Amino acid sequence: MFCPKCKYEYTDTVTKCPDCEESLVSAEELEKIKNEESEVKYDMLLTEIEDLDFTDSEYDLENIEWIQIARLNSQNYADMLLETLHEKKIPAVIHSETGYFGFIGTLGPSSYAPIGGGYSLFVAKEAITDVDEEAKILLGDTWEKSKLVDIEIEK
Repeated sequence: MFCPKCKYEYTDTVTKCPDCEESLVSAEELEKIKNEESEVKYDMLLTEIEDLDFTDSEYDLENIEWIQIARLNSQNYADMLLETLHEKKIPAVIHSETGYFGFIGTLGPSSYAPIGGGYSLFVAKEAITDVDEEAKILLGDTWEKSKLVDIEIEK
């Protein structure tokens, strides 16, 4: 049995999450919940990018295929990288999984920080080579440690 909020697994004898006080669900129900959350997350990515001026962008903003390319440990790194990418007209969004808004949070401090970083960078799949180049210049070794995908394979 799993908690639908924090996603922790419990034995069958437990019916309610002791941390979240949510009723536990089966693995199948949890998978449905995760899929629904993913759909919401990608809808929010599109909404956030619409508010930015990408009139001269070389990327097709109508048909963006988003890919999570990295998880950063620092809000400062996330802010710097996002600002640089937007200056270059590269579609990118940072989502914090440490924010107080839960699964789809905003940048912000929290007492909870997932292992591997709390700031997920989503970019247009067609832009990953440009993102990689800009991030290497800006963040150096930190970027190499934060990447979740092999850029050569994704091209």
